[in-house]
Amino acid sequence: MSYNLKVLTNGLVICEISVVNPGTGKTATCNALIDTGAEITLLCPSVFDELEFNDNQLAEGGTSSLDGDGKSKVAIVDMKLPSTNWTSFRTLVYRKDISKRVEYDAIIGVNILRNYQFVYHGAKKTAWLDEV
Repeated sequence: MSYNLKVLTNGLVICEISVVNPGTGKTATCNALIDTGAEITLLCPSVFDELEFNDNQLAEGGTSSLDGDGKSKVAIVDMKLPSTNWTSFRTLVYRKDISKRVEYDAIIGVNILRNYQFVYHGAKKTAWLDEV
């Protein structure tokens, strides 16, 4: 089964995702950038906060290239693409501020993309994900 993605005029690829806090059952839906160069998945603070994590579900992000201040939080979530038959999978996400001038609230990195085949046709401005 293929899932067609939205390609913006600048060539960036976004899709709608659902994110679930497995501890509370809280769900958030948001737009996410497909970023094949990102190793991890990021959620902006508004989405992260909407999921209502308990303190015992969070860990410090530690020292990483994400931020020099070490204030990013890390959590485990269930994530899936809506309107598909794909099952959700558990993944690690970082809470990180993303510029307010973009059309997405999350960045999907290779920790999720490795579960799918990502196809991008730049000239036709089309992209899709296929189950592996």
